[in-house]
Amino acid sequence: MKTISLLVVSMLVVGLCSVPLQAHAVLSSTTPKATVSPVYTDQLDQKQEVMTPNSFIPIGHLPIVELPYNIQVAQSFIPTKALLTRVQLELAKNASTTLPLTVAIRQVLSGSNLAQIVVPAAQIPTSNFSWVEFNLPDSWVVPGTTYYIVCTTENVTNNWYGWCANNDSDSYPNGCAWYSLDGINWNSTPESEPNLQGVSPQTQPRPIGDGTWDTCFRTYGLPEASLTCTVNMHGLTITNAGNVTAQDLWWNITIVGGIFGLINVHTNGTMADLAPGNSTAIKLGSVFGLGAVTITIQVGGANVKTIEISKIATVIFFFIVGLK
Repeated sequence: MKTISLLVVSMLVVGLCSVPLQAHAVLSSTTPKATVSPVYTDQLDQKQEVMTPNSFIPIGHLPIVELPYNIQVAQSFIPTKALLTRVQLELAKNASTTLPLTVAIRQVLSGSNLAQIVVPAAQIPTSNFSWVEFNLPDSWVVPGTTYYIVCTTENVTNNWYGWCANNDSDSYPNGCAWYSLDGINWNSTPESEPNLQGVSPQTQPRPIGDGTWDTCFRTYGLPEASLTCTVNMHGLTITNAGNVTAQDLWWNITIVGGIFGLINVHTNGTMADLAPGNSTAIKLGSVFGLGAVTITIQVGGANVKTIEISKIATVIFFFIVGLK
């Protein structure tokens, strides 16, 4: 078990400044949500749910003269699912906080965002810590690779949030908490007191088992489904060639061309799911005309990377021939 770092001790000091933030966890039965949940059913992937008593890491600008910084906080994690759908964080906000919280997913701490959502302060509870859900835009990730949940807010004094934390290195062995005072240089939170006045940057996570903090978080996602598509004169056949169910399947079929460009047919559709080993047959659409056409097909789903197929053929009245 590690000793409390200065980063968290500073939170306790804020208590002396009459900041009304109670340092204990309350599981909310009405968790605020950033956006409406998706149709598909995702799965819990990574988590660290235990808060060390009276321990949390601040996000934002504290009312402490000795800490004139806008603190940014991140948690590294290693996903096992190829699609990241949402995260849940155990948070609370200071009573004076009115500016929004930005939650992002990054592969590099000081790099660009893979996904981002900006949530109004009103959606984050005051006084008591609660689990808050953030439905980020779905993002493809590489299982087994380190990613970061990054939380930031505007640089205004007394505008800050608290993110529950755990000071046991073993609480989440696949990552740790990080903080930055400038958004460029990042430090993991060591068991010894970090020097907030002179941060030395670390660009890689500490080794597993090293003395670092973890925040309280959950990530959700879906494993990737593998589809194959075959096209003939009669239609399109979509087959689930893998061992993962494809969810929220969709397709678009466009047939354009013919003499004077008079053929312009568009067909689309959806399917709730397609189990491994199963297939579905789809007609190309009702066509009438004469001449060469281009057939463009797109197939995708919630956990399927988009497949694009382009074919050329000839339409003779109601028939499609010479497909290649």
